[in-house]
Order: sequence, then structure tokens, then C-alpha cells
Amino acid sequence: MVSTAPRPWSRALFGLAFMLAAALPVLTPGVQAAPPAQQARGATVQVSIEHFAFAPQTLTIAAGTTVVWTQKDAIAHTVTSDTGAWPSSPLIQQGKTFSMTFTKPGAYTYHCTPHPHMTATIIVTAAATPASASPTPQPATTGVSGGATTVFARGLDNPKGLAFAPNGDLYVAESGHSDGTCPRQTSSANSSAGVSGAVARITPGGKVTRVITGLLSQCEGGQYIGPTGVSFVTQTLYVAQGSCLGQYPGPASPCFVSQPVLRMTPGGAPSAVAQFVIHTLSNQEYGFTHEDPFGIVTGPDGALYVSDGGNNSIWKFRAPATGASWVDTPMAQFPHDPTVTGLSFSPSGGLYATVFGAFPFAKGSGRVSHVAAKGGITDVVKGLTMPIAVAFSPNGTMYILQYASEFQFKPFPHTVAKSGAVWRRTSAGALETVVSGLNFPTAMAFGPDGKLYITNNGTDTSPGAKGEIVRATVGS
Repeated sequence: MVSTAPRPWSRALFGLAFMLAAALPVLTPGVQAAPPAQQARGATVQVSIEHFAFAPQTLTIAAGTTVVWTQKDAIAHTVTSDTGAWPSSPLIQQGKTFSMTFTKPGAYTYHCTPHPHMTATIIVTAAATPASASPTPQPATTGVSGGATTVFARGLDNPKGLAFAPNGDLYVAESGHSDGTCPRQTSSANSSAGVSGAVARITPGGKVTRVITGLLSQCEGGQYIGPTGVSFVTQTLYVAQGSCLGQYPGPASPCFVSQPVLRMTPGGAPSAVAQFVIHTLSNQEYGFTHEDPFGIVTGPDGALYVSDGGNNSIWKFRAPATGASWVDTPMAQFPHDPTVTGLSFSPSGGLYATVFGAFPFAKGSGRVSHVAAKGGITDVVKGLTMPIAVAFSPNGTMYILQYASEFQFKPFPHTVAKSGAVWRRTSAGALETVVSGLNFPTAMAFGPDGKLYITNNGTDTSPGAKGEIVRATVGS
């Protein structure tokens, strides 16, 4: 069944990406996700307000330290406590400063009043950490709790799917933020397109390097969409691209080329390996090919499995050595117009999918389904709200990721902020919360160390790269 319901939210997640061989200097490769700075008592510490962000976003200081904010943007900002811990600054104009001395230990969160997406945290300790001490783990974003949670890496641009490479490095699909370098793809005045989509590699030590850049990122109505998933077949990396609307009419340009799955070759340009075509003639909503891939996973049989929110289906194919496969029959088709999101194989080899209910994603309409080899669908967990990923611990325990607690008819992001959560399914079939307070998480995966890695701030329309990877110790 082809989706005909409006999907203002789903298009924010199921990104649109295009091939571009030339790398763009949008973000600096090799960004180090360093632990927060910590200063001695009585020191003065600088915080920069630039590109609609506070930097550093998390700062650890000793009691008695003075923090000085320097405003570098052309647009005025404020430094306003979330809890009224200090009187709000006035509007700080470009080149001006604001200072505050912190005397009491605690965690102080703050924001900019005209631009509430600009948030940061100051952690005040009773005494300074000795210079010889080891760096402390980065605290998770304010409100995230459970599972000994820390931030593993920051500075990601709308992170979506995760996959660990055979050598233990973590790869992340980044949907980007659009930059207006490509023509608009719709008539909406709020739409734009650019080539800031990317894939980042993160070492076990937390070092972030963008290894693939120049993939298309599209903005529609303030929603950024781009690359959505990554998976490895042996040593080869494959990338799923969301909202693939066929080939747009126009000149031959990377801005107009769209394929749902790309193969990434070291030192070479991305190449398309699949085109899903069964729905081409029946899709009246768009009038042309409309894939909406989100999750991609490699099966025990070496085939690639791709969830498709635009067609309510799961596709299965083997990547050809050269060229692209034309896949004209999905392996599984979900009835009643749901949105299929994450995919994962259990240790025993079973394929599981997370599924939203039909738009507008009513509470309790989501589920986790088992998908048999011949396409049979059996719901194994029901009554969920907006489940976006499923993962299995090494011993086979199921974990489910909730994107948000409720869809709302309001301006983007249409959902309740910081209501994402991870649930563990017990042996009795009950669900228990192990991580809460996540802000629009989009994917999760267990690492070689047995810890759970989760994207956070995975759907963000504000300037700057606010995405991060949260690492949680959740047990077995």
C-alpha cells in the first residue's frame, strides 16, 4: 500500500540525500569531542555566543569562577537561566559581553530568550579538579537520565542511523542542514536544498571525522532531511537516503540525482546500488517514484534490508558488484498506512521492525513487529508511541527507542521535546524505562563494549550542529 496521508513529521526524519563527489568545507573533519573544560576557583572563563550557539555547550567550573559571555553574532541574544538562578541579561549586542560569578555548586541550565533552541549548561563543582586528573566523561544533555549515561560525541549535524564497522569505529548518517546551494525542490517558500549531508566516523575515543561529505540535505518547511542510515557488508559501507523522489527534471547535476541506497568506496565517489520501483505508477501523491528509506541493516545472509516509510514496506536486495539493482517487489508490506522506521536482527537471526501507527501517530498505535523470511508480519510488542528503533543486547534482550511521547498539531517539530526514551523488554514481556529525557533520538546500536549508543538531538532545525551520541550502560 502506498502512503497517501500527509507526512509533515515523517519527512523531517526520512531524509533526502544525493551523490556529490567533491567534499564541501561545511564542517571541519577531525573534530575532537573533548570533555568539558574545568577551571580553578576564582578564575575567569570565556563562553562564546556565535552561530546561534553557546560554546562550549557544557562547561564545568569551580565555585567562585566568573563566566564571561562574548556575543559575536549580528543578532542580539540573552543569557537567561532556565530556573531564575540569576537575573536575565539584557539583549547583548554584537561585540558586547555579560558576566556572572557562580558561588554555589550545582548544574545551571540556561538559554537565549529570543532563540530558545540555544541552550547550554554550567556545572559548578565545590573544588577544582587537579591538573593531573583524568578527563571526566561528558555529562549527558540536561534531562537525560538512566543507565550511567554520558555523551560520547558531539558536533553532529542531524544524526540519524548508526552502524559499527568491523574495526569498532562508529559510523553515523548525518542528514545535514541544507545550505541553499541547490535549487528548491518544491514550490514552498520555506524549502531549500544543499549538500551538507554526510557520514561521520567516530573512533572508540570519541574523535569525529567526516569521511563522506557532499550528500544532499533538503529543507521543507523548516525540516531538514538527508542521509538516514548506514550499514556494512563485510568492509563496504552502504548509506540509505530518505525521501528519494526519483530523478527531478532539470540539468544533469548532483542536486537532481536521487537513489535510495548508495555504496561508498574508499577514495571514490558514491554509487547507486538499488532503485525500488514497484510503486512508480501507483503513487498519486507525488506522481513519480517516492522512496522514503530510513533504516538499513545487513542480514545474516549478507543481504541488505531497508525500511521504507513512503511505501510502508521493507525491501531486501543484494548489492551487485557494479551498477544498480532494480527491486520491484518488497519482502514485506505493512497494511493500514503505517510508517516503518528502524530495523534490527536479533542474535537468533530474526528480523524486527519498529512501526508508527498511521498519521497522526496516535498514542499506543506504534509497535514492534517480527518479519518472517517470506514477509509474514507478527506484532510482538504493541501499545507503543512513535517507536523509531529496536536493538538487541548480546544476550538477546530487546531494547526499544521512543522518538517522542506524542505528536501534536503545532509548528515543527510537531512532537514533545525531551520525551524520547529507551525501554527494555523483560523476560515477562513488560517494558521498563532504562534511559529517559532524550531529545528526538533517531537510532541506537550496541557497541563492541556492550554499551548502548543512542543519537540525541537527531531532528534539529536550528543553526549549528547540535547532534550528539549518548552512551549508556544498560545492563544485559
